[in-house]
Amino acid sequence: MKAPGAYSIQTTRSIVDVLGLAGGLTDAADRKVVIEDNKTRRKASYFVSNDAKAAFDQALVIHPGDTILVPKAGLVYVLGDVARPGGYTMTNNDAEITALQLVARAGGTNHSAVPSNARLIRKTSTGYTETPIQLSAMQKGKAPDMKLEANDIIYVPFSYMRNFGMQATGVVSSLGSAAIYAF
Repeated sequence: MKAPGAYSIQTTRSIVDVLGLAGGLTDAADRKVVIEDNKTRRKASYFVSNDAKAAFDQALVIHPGDTILVPKAGLVYVLGDVARPGGYTMTNNDAEITALQLVARAGGTNHSAVPSNARLIRKTSTGYTETPIQLSAMQKGKAPDMKLEANDIIYVPFSYMRNFGMQATGVVSSLGSAAIYAF
C-alpha cells in the first residue's frame, strides 16, 4: 500500500474504493489480499486484477471495522550473465512469473552468456536444490517455459571463451580500420 493505516468508513464500500483511500497498491504489493471480517473473524481472499472490469465485477464489500492485509509480492532473482541481474517482484496480473519472463525483465542474456547451462536454485525444506534448466531451448521454443516460485534464483553462467572471441573480433576490426587510416 502506498499509505497503509486505519481508514474510517461509515458504510459498506467496495474493496477497490478502500484500497483507493490508501493510495492503491505499490509495485512491491502482492495482488492477493486477505480481508478479515470484523464480526465473524472469517478471512476471505481477493485478487486485485490489473483488468479494471474484472476488478470491479469481482469486488468484495468491505464493512466498517474490517481489516485488509496486503502482503509484499514474492521476489525471484536472476544472477550471472544478464543485462540487469537482481531481484524482481512477481507483480504481473497473475502474480506469477516464468523463467523467460524473468530473463526478459532482466534485459535478456548477454552475448557472452551460456543459457544452455543455466541453473534454477530453489529453497526446499531440506536446503537448496540446484537443477539445470534448458533456458536456451526455452528461448528457441524447443522446451516449455517454467513457472517460478517466490525466492527462486536463476543463474546464467558466463563464457570466458565467448567473451574472448568477441574481444578478439573487436581488436581485429579496429586494426583493420587503423590500417585504412594509415594510407
